[in-house]
Amino acid sequence: LNFGLRQLVGDGDAPTNTVAGALRNMLVDVPRWAFEVHRGFFLTYLFYSLLLWSLLGGALARMNALHAATGKAGEAGEALKFAFRRWVWLTISPLMPLFLAGVIGLMLTLGGLVFFNLPAVDVIGGVLFGLALLLGGVVALLLVATVAGACLMHPVIAVEGTDSFDAVSRSFNYVLGRPWRWAFYSLVALVHGAVCYLFLGALIFLTLLVTSGFVRLGVFGGASAMGANRFDAMFPPPDFGHLAYWPDLALLGMSGKVAAVAVWLWVTACVGLLAAFAITYFQAATTWVYLLLRRAADGTEFDEVYRGEK
Repeated sequence: LNFGLRQLVGDGDAPTNTVAGALRNMLVDVPRWAFEVHRGFFLTYLFYSLLLWSLLGGALARMNALHAATGKAGEAGEALKFAFRRWVWLTISPLMPLFLAGVIGLMLTLGGLVFFNLPAVDVIGGVLFGLALLLGGVVALLLVATVAGACLMHPVIAVEGTDSFDAVSRSFNYVLGRPWRWAFYSLVALVHGAVCYLFLGALIFLTLLVTSGFVRLGVFGGASAMGANRFDAMFPPPDFGHLAYWPDLALLGMSGKVAAVAVWLWVTACVGLLAAFAITYFQAATTWVYLLLRRAADGTEFDEVYRGEK
């Protein structure tokens, strides 16, 4: 719950022990470093992630949309079929406004090439510069609306059963037409998610602490000549906030190494529940934010969800 909002506008490396610092590190610092140092890998990974999130994120949004309409979550298989049929729309929806912004940016670049490289012609460029500012404003608005509304595009397709054009139109319309509602709903979802995440993290930590503590009581063998508990080398006592670890394989024999890796796999699966919760909660929250914005803007009730596919 340490949000650290001042770090959003700070310079240099942001500490990752706050919400804002972790988000900035994940969404700005690491992608920028990866693009500069490993550009090919970064672009490939970004494309793969977009395809994967479009399919699975679309399926999650569909399950939450049906839950809002009927009180029961849709079946995972049917939701995946729904997302697969609209995989192209789900993938290109957040790219469409960026593509349009790129086209307008190219027009501005060509304008600079034509009007500001030769004497006398630059006078015409100066006279027409107001048009350039207008186009620049359109690009800025597209970027702001995309950042704010991109997370609503999958819920639009999941709820309405429509295409990318409607997804972009509705998400932009609701975000720009109801900005304070969007900000309030998003803030409530963020705080609620943070509290739930903290509770789940504490429960997982307590589970690991209790399990490792009782198992450790029954282990008497040392892992090395220094007499350290053998189980500590396999699974050191968990640290709240830093649940991920790697066993100290150098202190263990062959069977101990195999056992340590097996224990690590189970613990990692347990800790991975945090990531699973974060992903599913994000899509559930954005789906409900869209439904609330739709009701505020159009008066459409939650149970009006596209159900045309069996």
